[in-house]
Amino acid sequence: MGFTFHIDESLPPLAWCAVVGKGRDEAEVYCGDRVDCAPTLFSEGFHDGPDGLTGALEATFCLASGGACLGGKFHFFTPTHLLDNIYTIRVGERLVLSNSLPFLLSVSGTELDWSYIHYRGDIDHMAIGATPIPSSIGSPIKIYGGVNIAIDEDLTERVQEKVAPARFTGFHDYVEKLQASLDRIVRRANDPARHGVYEPVATVSTGYDSTACAVFARNVGAKRAITVRDPRAVTGHEDSDDGSRICERLGLRVDAIDRLAYRAYGTDAELLFYTRSEPEDIVFYAAHEEIRNTLLFGGVYGDFIWDYTSEPHPPMREGNAGSSMQEFRLRNNFVHAQLAFFGWQWHGELQDLGRSDEMAPWRLNNSYDRPIPRRIVEGAGVPRDWFGQQKKAVAVVPLVEDSDAVVSARLLKALDTAYASHVPWRAKQRVLVANQLRYVYYSAERMVMMTRFAGCGNSAPVRRLLGSLEQRRKRYSKKRFGKFNFALHWANHQLKDDYNVRRL
Repeated sequence: MGFTFHIDESLPPLAWCAVVGKGRDEAEVYCGDRVDCAPTLFSEGFHDGPDGLTGALEATFCLASGGACLGGKFHFFTPTHLLDNIYTIRVGERLVLSNSLPFLLSVSGTELDWSYIHYRGDIDHMAIGATPIPSSIGSPIKIYGGVNIAIDEDLTERVQEKVAPARFTGFHDYVEKLQASLDRIVRRANDPARHGVYEPVATVSTGYDSTACAVFARNVGAKRAITVRDPRAVTGHEDSDDGSRICERLGLRVDAIDRLAYRAYGTDAELLFYTRSEPEDIVFYAAHEEIRNTLLFGGVYGDFIWDYTSEPHPPMREGNAGSSMQEFRLRNNFVHAQLAFFGWQWHGELQDLGRSDEMAPWRLNNSYDRPIPRRIVEGAGVPRDWFGQQKKAVAVVPLVEDSDAVVSARLLKALDTAYASHVPWRAKQRVLVANQLRYVYYSAERMVMMTRFAGCGNSAPVRRLLGSLEQRRKRYSKKRFGKFNFALHWANHQLKDDYNVRRL
């Protein structure tokens, strides 16, 4: 039992697609030239597990995707985090698996269903495990995140849970376990026997999560960081989100980019970031040279894991933060290090830690309060009032912003063409009704809030809340926003040609 590899330098370097035949003991793998390949194992990325066949499957923190032959079965593994996924589809007597949705569509000879209007919601709210979405051939596409997958001889896909780290006994134990895991991962990233070295680089804002992760990046040898100067105006905080002085205090050289600098690259950038829903992380395209060949540290999902007031449950995506980078990542040859997902299985214990007497000196007791990352960052010498004071956002979300400011005219024209030529009449009507309902909802919510806060004067929090609701209300009043429901269909359709190496 093993893999037959077809390595193609024309493919994105970290992309792979496997074809498993029913009852067959050989699987074909088509991949880029930076995927590590051995007769019974292949992967892109790194993990903290043991060497050998079972390493990624037994890792407590996996930043890799790939496959292994073990115990007479094919096994596949996703990262521990939910930013990167494995997609599967059954076509007759074969199962196709890939870490790229357009790659899967190309090899399986299928498309996304242009009559289906809910892909955005499905992808934005996927949880640990498998999320099915429809395809044009009737067979569902399954999106796997945060799990391992065992393939039976009859091609049945069985979800297997990731291995959890040992329970945390306190703050120092949590930090030490995470640091030890990162040390093992970075040793692999620096292994010259692999396809090059991946430099640790941090992304830093003035919030809690990325700043805490930057401390760990520095601890494993990072010398550089990337920050975005300006936040999204509709958050109500139009002052800078620039983390440059935090980087300087941590001893990191910083590359500061403007939030809308990606617009200079036009649809070359937009195509890559619309394949998964909203293009939230497209701001980082302007730093594509600085990000290439890196282990990129970030704090996605820290607002859930490190917020001690939320209900403990397995991770579930609420939006597309980080996830919109998947196609960009595969092409630009970098690996996500999203540290908040480490030990998510013990979310309840981490919340108890945040509420404990031990953490009282690092609690602010306000609506934006995360004592675990605060203790990490203050312990690294960053002053308390330099970070974690206001919740800001740099994500690009056309549905709540002025689309003319964040979307190119060429993309809008392409969406008009795709909408006219591919979308069935009934789907257009469903989108129209859905947008009208959203318009009514946000109009009513804004009226309720205006009544509730009528006696609060012209306070900044009230202005921000009402301004955000008004932005949403106006967006859904425009017919153009029905077409954005199909941007995901359009982007994946366009990128299929980049993966034209084999079709079933």
